[in-house]
Amino acid sequence: MIGIAQSQSHKVHEIALFKEGRAALDSAYLAWVLAGLAAMAGLALWTRAALWQRLILAGVVQALVVYGVLVPRVMEVMQGPVKEAALLARGMDLPTVVFRTSMPSFSVYRNAVTRDRIPRPGELVFLRVDKLPQLARELRT
Repeated sequence: MIGIAQSQSHKVHEIALFKEGRAALDSAYLAWVLAGLAAMAGLALWTRAALWQRLILAGVVQALVVYGVLVPRVMEVMQGPVKEAALLARGMDLPTVVFRTSMPSFSVYRNAVTRDRIPRPGELVFLRVDKLPQLARELRT
């Protein structure tokens, strides 16, 4: 599904996220999903428990796979690069700005308010990859 979504997207930022998403859904993820599917099949075939009990167990299995396996990977794709950039900026202790990118978590991870404006010489700038051409145009004018 990621490949289909990636092929239909024309936004540089989304394409980069899809690429990272493909890497995050690795063989360990596949093993957990297959284990979840096997558990669901086992619950469907298990007739000694009442239907309502099997449905509750199926919900538990689904919750474990979604919130224990999928969601952490999605959050890593969405927030991992932001956190890494913010920690680098904090460690460098240089003036830092954001350019037309609304990601408040950058300031949280950096532990400082980050103004949204055109950078000046000597400043670090945080931006989404799709904002780079716009920043280049702004700096030329």
